[in-house]
Amino acid sequence: MNMKFFGTTAAAALLLTAPAFAATYTFDDFNTAQRAADIPVVAGDNTSTVFGGPGSGFVGDSRTFTAQNTQGAVGGTEEATVLEAKNGFLEFNNSVGARGTGTVTYANVGDMKADKNTGSFFFNITNFDNIAEFSLSGLDGSGNTLTYNETITSQVNPELKFSAITGSDIFDFSNVTSLSFSITSTGTADSVDGALAGIEVSVVPIPASGLLLFGALGGAAALRRRKARKAA
Repeated sequence: MNMKFFGTTAAAALLLTAPAFAATYTFDDFNTAQRAADIPVVAGDNTSTVFGGPGSGFVGDSRTFTAQNTQGAVGGTEEATVLEAKNGFLEFNNSVGARGTGTVTYANVGDMKADKNTGSFFFNITNFDNIAEFSLSGLDGSGNTLTYNETITSQVNPELKFSAITGSDIFDFSNVTSLSFSITSTGTADSVDGALAGIEVSVVPIPASGLLLFGALGGAAALRRRKARKAA
């Protein structure tokens, strides 16, 4: 996937292959509101689950958010690490000096409508203000697993081909029991904030032609709002 972070002062753009949109579906549009926050002194109150179905905007029977503060604010009384979906964005925020992990898990995903050779995820990243780590894990109905890990650094290619994921050779993409995506700043930097404007899946191989530019100014504005709230 080779994802990279955007500086808030740059007019960043996502480079996508235009023909992909003729054969994609929305995996999650993040319009169903959901929030998980880790307040270090409140044990066991950092997970939330919403159920899928028509109008939910995401694939699977349910979606679970987990936010975990891992450094910097342990023992504090304020929200240290937050994972929140609203208005078409998934936001990952850490308070000043804090580090943490946000995980989204989809249960009973079912048929991904693509296999190792034809499928790709598209992560529509709008902004990350510092380095973080991305990971993916999956489980199919036969117990086979998927794993993937990558560092979010300085440029972006939002496509993650199924074939690049460890375990994809034997994984049954037509019978997916669960998929999880995680962002963590535990081993990278303090106070990392970032946002994702949806996840899509391509079900055909992507031609190497036609670039589609998406300005990230809206994401930068959202990041500035989060920074303002953090500083307040």
